[in-house]
Amino acid sequence: MVPLSRPSLASPSPAPALDPARLRAAFEQVRALALEEWPDLDAAALAETGGELELVVALIATHTGHTRAMTRRHLAELVSLALDPEPAPTPAASPPPRARPARPRPAPRARAPRPDDDDDDGPSPVEPLDRLVRSLEVHLDDIARQVKQDVT
Repeated sequence: MVPLSRPSLASPSPAPALDPARLRAAFEQVRALALEEWPDLDAAALAETGGELELVVALIATHTGHTRAMTRRHLAELVSLALDPEPAPTPAASPPPRARPARPRPAPRARAPRPDDDDDDGPSPVEPLDRLVRSLEVHLDDIARQVKQDVT
């Protein structure tokens, strides 16, 4: 049986494969995106790389101070954006669907008036907390009874 290796949290995952041909094919768009990302990057030096992957990686890594692996990941993202742009939402577009439908809130329950209630003050802000505490006490009593039954 072959033991499964688990990725270590200390070691980052390898950089995604960045196809040099994809970078060269989209170099003009990637170059524009890179200059948006790093406005003070030397545009002429970037153009001189001709889209050669290792030259582009070296230039950007030196400029940013990031590792080459991180720079490759960032470039892969820029290439993806250049080649597979998401369609821009139209202003009249409807909002994206929610992950799950909103549950309707239950209607507030009416409570019996208490002798100390004043009609002009409205409901006490402490009342919901009192109900919660009473409910928790009931549940804890049930749990305590169940534990005692299980132990004996």
